[in-house]
Amino acid sequence: MKIRQIIVIILAMLLLGQTALAAGRRSGFDGFSRSRTYEGQFTDVAEDIWYYRSVADAYELGLMDGTRADTFSPDESISVAELLTLACRLLSIYSGDGADFTGTPWYTPYVNYAVEEGLIARSQFSDYTAPATRADAAAVLGVLPESMLASVNDIQDNAIPDVAPGSTYYAPVYTLYRAGVLTGSDAAGSFLPDSTVARCEAAAIVVRLADPSQRQSVELSGQPVTLHADNGDRITVSPGEAAAYEAMGWQRSPFTVPSGGGAEAVLNAATLRPRTTGTEALDKAVDDILTGILTDGMTTYEKVRACYDYLIGHVTDGSGTLRISGRGPYQNSGDYTLVLRAQDVLEKGVGASEDYAAAFLVLTRRIGLSCYVVDGETSKSGGGWTGHSWNIITVGGTDYVFDVHADDAASSGANTAHYRFCRTFDQVSQSYRDYDAESAKSGFGNFTKQ
Repeated sequence: MKIRQIIVIILAMLLLGQTALAAGRRSGFDGFSRSRTYEGQFTDVAEDIWYYRSVADAYELGLMDGTRADTFSPDESISVAELLTLACRLLSIYSGDGADFTGTPWYTPYVNYAVEEGLIARSQFSDYTAPATRADAAAVLGVLPESMLASVNDIQDNAIPDVAPGSTYYAPVYTLYRAGVLTGSDAAGSFLPDSTVARCEAAAIVVRLADPSQRQSVELSGQPVTLHADNGDRITVSPGEAAAYEAMGWQRSPFTVPSGGGAEAVLNAATLRPRTTGTEALDKAVDDILTGILTDGMTTYEKVRACYDYLIGHVTDGSGTLRISGRGPYQNSGDYTLVLRAQDVLEKGVGASEDYAAAFLVLTRRIGLSCYVVDGETSKSGGGWTGHSWNIITVGGTDYVFDVHADDAASSGANTAHYRFCRTFDQVSQSYRDYDAESAKSGFGNFTKQ
């Protein structure tokens, strides 16, 4: 075989080997692997210090070394060159490009790589040996690929007190806060842009960038929190108030109707807005009933079920002699009718479908559900149709049917029926007709007084 052919074969084998290596190289967050073990060799990193785990992880991931074999120098500031080194290592591992960073002086390949990859402009830094500021770090690390910096925190614009709109580092700082990489230096989230970056801080930052599971939750003490309801409403509250609203179903992201899980999932996802009727005697009666049937720790689903079952167990079908006229103290005469019917049926324990529906409305409104009374016709067991009233509870824009009167009729002894408990109209389409749910909702005055 000729020497030229041998050389060609050798070159081909080398190229194939490089291709195989490239094909086997991992990228993305999977590219960050632990190539060595930290065994406490840095004597200046105490095990009980906040950055111990970050230093150990940065070492094991091959992102940072000590300043000496047994020393990390955690309080020493990193230089601009060291900042660029960390950024380039992160990007190269994440992209899986296998970049070669050998050269003279040692940081030149990192500078060139950072320029080529768009992390910095060629003229961005005049002295690579100068200490890197926090603003420098944000400007470099905050422009890493978007896929590395997915948001996990809802940080509103202009919420960080010492990051001025229009500053060169404004956007990358907010990107890093929202990604949970930076957390701020105090409860207000102050950034301290002119402060230098200590090596212990750099370790925490690079580990969070390499391992999304270590991203931090950030809630700035002075930043208002925007919460979303299941009907599309939004409110902005202080951080201290947010927990109480979230306990009532308000969410930090727009509401989506839960898929699967049935009535329990739907009702437990509902946003609660507890409301009284403003009629003292009725409100006291409602609170007394709820005190007797609800317990601490009940879910919304369990509370609604308890109200439903209470009416089935305590109300008997029958026509009353209630006479209604005027609008009473309410702007809406329909609200006054609901109050009178609910008072009458809860007091006497006898009522028709419209009375059951009125009582269920005031009970569930007190819990906080968006409950309404719908009038129309329902099918009769012997055939044909009859006038009827029932309830809907609206969750996430979907109306769910609750028909206590019908399920009371279907119940027998201890066997309480729930055939029409939290059903969509599609699920009970053969049972109702000639109704207008939208008019029922728009016609309710929310017990607003004159």
